[in-house]
Amino acid sequence: MKENQKPTNAEKIPKSGAFSDIQKSIEELEKLKQQREEILQRVRQVSNTGK
Repeated sequence: MKENQKPTNAEKIPKSGAFSDIQKSIEELEKLKQQREEILQRVRQVSNTGK
């Protein structure tokens, strides 16, 4: 159970194809979430300066 708390150790373990695909998908989702937050912040700034 402790292995779940240490992603660095999990990365060293060779992954099956499906698992690595899932890992890549999760990383892509994290990037998209960050981009979305940045866009929302910009939109808020623009709407605030527009008033």
